[in-house]
Amino acid sequence: MSQTLGSHTGTTALKRQKGYAFATVHIHGAIYKESGLLTSEGKTIKNKSEILQLLEAVWAPQRLATIHCQGHQKGNDELAAGNCLADHAAKAAAQDTDVAIIASTTPVSPTPTYTTAEDSWVQNEGATWHPQGWWILRDGRLFISAALTPRIILEHHSTSHLGKTGLEKLRAKNFYIARLAALCRAITERCATCARHNPKTGSTPPPGIQRMGSAPFEGLEVDFKK
Repeated sequence: MSQTLGSHTGTTALKRQKGYAFATVHIHGAIYKESGLLTSEGKTIKNKSEILQLLEAVWAPQRLATIHCQGHQKGNDELAAGNCLADHAAKAAAQDTDVAIIASTTPVSPTPTYTTAEDSWVQNEGATWHPQGWWILRDGRLFISAALTPRIILEHHSTSHLGKTGLEKLRAKNFYIARLAALCRAITERCATCARHNPKTGSTPPPGIQRMGSAPFEGLEVDFKK
């Protein structure tokens, strides 16, 4: 948008389907000029340099009208044709992007190793021994040894990145795993990919309490900007 404005010095009507640039020119620009490019917490806003370029470029044309229009319209008019052109360009850019899929290389032994305590417990539960070296419980689930459990949970989480509850339900259908809930929680909390896409972690704080005053304007809270 800044490049478009910089190349026009006469009368220009600029139509935008994105509300961010429109609001920056018409609303937020004046606030930024007065109080600085800061958030309500006092931190520097994102895209600071681009916003400054835009606020400077709007003065290049002699007369300028910035119009906010609805996106993804169909029809034969000029506005719909521009929307279709922008949509086709976005789809073409997305299709040209190569995505590399890397398979997990976590080794999983085909033959588990059970401890003496595990063998004793699973026999008391009435499990049967499979020729490939697995214990199968009476409900048909495989009994996974404690030594193999973390690697299996990590293998399945790395391919799907399910949350704690989803991962636990998926594994509990076909496998019996001791301390399954605790292991799923530990692995999902330590996953770097999940941490980037789910930044809000931890318990939710209790709701605040608004004190009831005895007179008007006894307590005020003002939110002047975001």
